[in-house]
Amino acid sequence: MTTQVKTNHVTLKSVIKSRAFRDGIQHYQKGKAPDYDAFGGDTNKAWAYERGRLFAAWARSQGAAIPRAFVNRRLSWQFLDMAHDAYHGGAFR
Repeated sequence: MTTQVKTNHVTLKSVIKSRAFRDGIQHYQKGKAPDYDAFGGDTNKAWAYERGRLFAAWARSQGAAIPRAFVNRRLSWQFLDMAHDAYHGGAFR
């Protein structure tokens, strides 16, 4: 019998700041197949990647362009607001 993966609480901001989240967005936008094996068993990165793909799918369904994630090395408030809307809209958890 397999065991459940241990989980921990994360903030929305910490998820969307991750490189894996942005990779998920880029791969979805380019039409690439998901590549969950790229994270070497790191479930946190794999989840962030999947959330990025779901976020990009949600943005496309809304007809919205995804703003730049960072401006002057700081998280863009437009990107954070859009991610917040997607999260509360049920696009990802």
